[in-house]
Amino acid sequence: MTGIVNNDIVVFETKIEIVNRIPFFRKRTLFQYSEIKEITLRHDWTETLGSKIKSRRYRYVLKELAQIVIPYNFKWIRFVTVREFKFYCFGIDYDYYDNKGPLFEDLYKELRKKHKFVMWTNEGSPFYARLKKLTEPTVP
Repeated sequence: MTGIVNNDIVVFETKIEIVNRIPFFRKRTLFQYSEIKEITLRHDWTETLGSKIKSRRYRYVLKELAQIVIPYNFKWIRFVTVREFKFYCFGIDYDYYDNKGPLFEDLYKELRKKHKFVMWTNEGSPFYARLKKLTEPTVP
């Protein structure tokens, strides 16, 4: 499982590279920004798990059971080019009070500088709306 979910992301001026350094899972994937139609980041899997289940009680039980097998900071990034690619990023930290970085939010900010179609899976949240507003290009 660790080999599948442990991808590093390297941001360059004209491209982005996804690198997995785990033995038996070693892989490098390169995307030119000009080829990318959309980039989506999923910050926290608990935001969307069970979102189609109407009962709050069942949703709560599902999330609690899922946390036994899925770590709470399980994130992914999806690229849409001529097809869709999804990479899981278990090692990148969140913006908590004691995390030094680099942070998943820093990745978002950096990608927003280089590509205009970068978003979160939960764009409606005030936290993500604030990040989006902070990274909007300024008009002189």
